[in-house]
Amino acid sequence: MMILCSRPWRLIGASVAASVAAGLITASALAGNGGASSSPPMPKGEIIAKHSNCFSCHTVDHKVVGPAFETISKKFTGKKGAQATLAHAIRHGEVGTFGKIPMPAHPKISQS
Repeated sequence: MMILCSRPWRLIGASVAASVAAGLITASALAGNGGASSSPPMPKGEIIAKHSNCFSCHTVDHKVVGPAFETISKKFTGKKGAQATLAHAIRHGEVGTFGKIPMPAHPKISQS
């Protein structure tokens, strides 16, 4: 279940894989505030992403190998089932949503 707080896509009580997806989207949404120190603590998903290899292929605001988190956010914001779709793509891999380059599976990112 996704619960929005004062910051876009900030999740409370989400699974780890979904938290990663949401945290990364939160990172892109918060990037526009210039990293102001008045921001709330870093979302769980962003912490997990920074300790995994997500930033090897993704950045907040521009395409590297995979799409920018801002692009992912724009595509999925407001769509029913977005959290589950993103969590599935992270854990099982995905190709086609953002082009022909496949995203590898990350099964070690826990669902709980």
